[in-house]
Amino acid sequence: MPNVVIISDWNKDDYYRIMTEGMLLKLHSDVKVFYPNHHIQMHDLLQAGFILRIALFSYPEDTIFIVSINSVADENKGYLYTQVNHCHLFCANNGILAFIDDIQPKNVFKLPYEDTTFPENDIFIPCIGKLINDKNVLLGEECHDYLKIKKFNTDYTNNVLTGMVIYVDSYGNAITNISRAKFEQYRAERNFVIFPGTRHESIKKISDSYFEHSDDELFAIFNSVDFLELGIYNDNISKLYNLVPRTHITIEFL
Repeated sequence: MPNVVIISDWNKDDYYRIMTEGMLLKLHSDVKVFYPNHHIQMHDLLQAGFILRIALFSYPEDTIFIVSINSVADENKGYLYTQVNHCHLFCANNGILAFIDDIQPKNVFKLPYEDTTFPENDIFIPCIGKLINDKNVLLGEECHDYLKIKKFNTDYTNNVLTGMVIYVDSYGNAITNISRAKFEQYRAERNFVIFPGTRHESIKKISDSYFEHSDDELFAIFNSVDFLELGIYNDNISKLYNLVPRTHITIEFL
């Protein structure tokens, strides 16, 4: 019984959703369709990339993912298929794979191109049909030069690691694109200072738990998906420090 996860900026009542669900059910009457987040801002690849990364480690193996954010591509860019964490991923070649590049996709394939305004139905779903019937089917030509949008990446210059806020959760905590692996790579066991969007406040340690702080205390922690998360215990760091998505966060290594 195939599971299909659609990560999109569609509204609940958009006709795209009805059409896509119907086409998937035609492929397999037992298909289950999931929408992990209905609040992705329009065209926001940054937010979609974060949700995708979480979803790839949350759903069962062989789950099929369709990313419907900025999904219409020209022939030069095209459309992609890859396997990540034993799951199957279909997306436009729009740079979103940069967000999961460190997870090491098994292979990336460029799908046969078709000029369409609705690639979900005209390109992805026919390929999903082939995949359901034969998991070893070759869906396209291997692609090594897919787009990697730089805004997803951190920057390290002169002992300063610069990242950005990519997501603000319901508690107002600011989640960055700085992974534990990147942090430890550049830290090299040195002391550090984290500046949460301002030079007037700083954080000098990584906490192990949310609960080791007193009220109104700034903290930094690596969350369940190993991204650096900034917060204020029992308060909202996003509102107090205006930490909205794409706000720069810097870490100075001493």
